[in-house]
Amino acid sequence: LFASACNEHHPAHPRITKGALTDRPALLRIAFVGPTAPYTFFGLGSEKSQGHLALVYVIATVAMMFTAISYGRMASAHPQAGSVYSYASAELHPLAGFFAGWSMILDYVFLPIISVIIIGTTMTRLVPAVPYAAWAAGSALATTLLNLRGIVVTTRFTIVYTALLALSVAWYCALAIPALLRGAGQGELWSLSPLAMKLGLAWTLLGVIHLAVLTRGKFKLAPA
Repeated sequence: LFASACNEHHPAHPRITKGALTDRPALLRIAFVGPTAPYTFFGLGSEKSQGHLALVYVIATVAMMFTAISYGRMASAHPQAGSVYSYASAELHPLAGFFAGWSMILDYVFLPIISVIIIGTTMTRLVPAVPYAAWAAGSALATTLLNLRGIVVTTRFTIVYTALLALSVAWYCALAIPALLRGAGQGELWSLSPLAMKLGLAWTLLGVIHLAVLTRGKFKLAPA
């Protein structure tokens, strides 16, 4: 692998072609990011940011926008499969592409592990009678079997799953808005106080922003 990565960039590199994902790109991008990704981070993030979680996500979004714009420009300049691997190989050096490619592989290895941990922990709290190991193993097995069925089946499941996530967000809003109107929490629907930056919070927010980027973008905004 190391030797092949150091070879010159071959002109016959596989190119991006239309497939099962191109007819509903916006929906699949939403599914990739995860509409409910902040759920697992909301409590901890609010506590660590001292109630400034909205500001954390605004700053993190601005930072990720530069990544998204960069991905878009590189995709236009190098319309090839491989994403970061192809871009680094073409613009920097094949060796840089080699390391970038392996970094992306680690991303896709650790991301499912984190997801299984979150699923196991959450379901154990909801159904304590079932042990954590059963939930973790069951979710890992279900995800593996689903992916083995192919991209078409996975795409259909993703669309249904995203719809369920959207319903979850709507359900949360349906409960949260009346609660705020009744005086819960801040007691108001719109407030700029979570966006007010205090000098003493600057260093604290740096660490929280890092976690927000990981949870909101699932390690990235643009598709790999």
